[in-house]
Amino acid sequence: MENPIIRREREYDWYDTEYLTKKAFWNLHVPGCNEHYLVHLLRKSPDYLPELSRMAELNGRAAGAIWYSKARVEGEGGVFPVLTFGPLCVAPEYQRQGIGGRLLTYTLDLAREAGHKAVIIFGNPDYYPRFGFKTCDQFGITDKTGGNISAFMGLELIPGAFRGVTGKFYESPVFEECNSPLSEEYDQKFPQMPKLKPRPVGNLREISEYCSALTAGNSLDQRRKPGDGLCSGSACSCRCAACLRHKHAPSENLKAGAASVPERRRARRRTMKRKVFPNG
Repeated sequence: MENPIIRREREYDWYDTEYLTKKAFWNLHVPGCNEHYLVHLLRKSPDYLPELSRMAELNGRAAGAIWYSKARVEGEGGVFPVLTFGPLCVAPEYQRQGIGGRLLTYTLDLAREAGHKAVIIFGNPDYYPRFGFKTCDQFGITDKTGGNISAFMGLELIPGAFRGVTGKFYESPVFEECNSPLSEEYDQKFPQMPKLKPRPVGNLREISEYCSALTAGNSLDQRRKPGDGLCSGSACSCRCAACLRHKHAPSENLKAGAASVPERRRARRRTMKRKVFPNG
């Protein structure tokens, strides 16, 4: 594969990068998706950081993109500014070629050089630790509800950046605003695709329970039982489509679906073992 060109978005790229975002997330976490509408809103937000956001171009086509925005940790010690990113996605036809990882490492280097201290995300816990991310409970940081899950992770761009920092993490309001009914209207700009209900696998089980709890305004201790299903997508107050955007991302495409591939392979091996060596 040729090396992609990593560059800043220009206005004439917007449709292409939003469309690749739609294709990358469609039916991944909920029927349909609204991550492409999130990108549209994010560009107009004062929290958006275009100087860190980048797209990957391959053979003259938009192949992937990552968008950064301002976030913060609020606690007794005051407000500690951090970065967050999302969506981070790769077009389906270019997935599993390392493009997502190149976008991530390139932009993390940009952020470090610009003097930013830390990044907090919701992401695939099977993917992001290879880039140095750790669960936020190791830093004494929780989400805005006071909870923690394995998908809630942070990275110190400067060693020791989180030392003495405790509190709750807050991101831009656009991550909730994208669940407006206007997202359906905005989607009409793009080729239409059928909506199918995804099936939670592996870490998605925990994530779907977590999002269901937020939808109901409950604490993590009150969340739904496994098997109750995904929350309601665009009508969900936990902004599922957004909170699961980059967030619970798979391997290189950075969305949780890809993370389930090794699990499916292991399951197939176990099945074959039982068939061939039933007592093994």
